[in-house]
Amino acid sequence: SSTMIPYFIEVNINPGIGRCDGSVRSANASGFTFSGFLKQILREAIIRQSPVSSYSSGMFLTNQ
Repeated sequence: SSTMIPYFIEVNINPGIGRCDGSVRSANASGFTFSGFLKQILREAIIRQSPVSSYSSGMFLTNQ
């Protein structure tokens, strides 16, 4: 816009994580297995809940 105000069309706060959903297909394209992708989501949740985070921001994906 000419006012330089950003507008959001959609924020998907509940993306699908079924085997055929887009986030899983993207993870597969990056080399993650389905179970590896789910484990990484859990790792990220645990890190976010710890008092001292091991990194400052953003997803820290490791394909392990």
